[in-house]
Amino acid sequence: LIKEMCKKIQYISMNENPIILKTPYDFSNFLFIKKILPESKFIFIHRNPIHIINSNMQAWNVLLKEKNPYTTLFSEYYDQIFRNPLLLCINRTYYSSLVPIGVFSIINRATKDTKYYLKNIDSLENKDYISITYESLCENPNKTMFEITKFLNDEAYKIDFSYFIKSRRNILTPQVNILSKFIYKKINPYFKEFGYEV
Repeated sequence: LIKEMCKKIQYISMNENPIILKTPYDFSNFLFIKKILPESKFIFIHRNPIHIINSNMQAWNVLLKEKNPYTTLFSEYYDQIFRNPLLLCINRTYYSSLVPIGVFSIINRATKDTKYYLKNIDSLENKDYISITYESLCENPNKTMFEITKFLNDEAYKIDFSYFIKSRRNILTPQVNILSKFIYKKINPYFKEFGYEV
């Protein structure tokens, strides 16, 4: 399915350029992707886990307001939610700010993903990946994009990326704000690896 989608993207784009797939859900699938697409390279953009979890909570609230065609493509469960009014109601409640249950499933997913990354990143050869932080991308976009494009092409693009990359305001949802110390404790090795704090 991945190969078919990539071919369709290239066909629609009418060129043979390499394709960049930005899918946060694939963060912990890199060894599987490398196995089925041996020529693939990875750009890991790390971010403070508290802000990632917060962003996930906000994303679910948006995704559950109305059906998103793109998300439907790669999630059968998401498609089922909108086919069943009761399931939709349960999920909207699950991720609402009134009932902070959904945040724990997002925290557990983040814990699992970060553990997988730290345990398996050494299985990739250095030439096949680059790790940057979201914060460095926002603070020094040109320097960071220089590093990325050099990694991908052996030559860097001399473009001013500062117009395209801007930091987002991090307004925490009430659930994430209350649980920030719990999140730090649960994902502590990843926080330490990239110098993140609460």
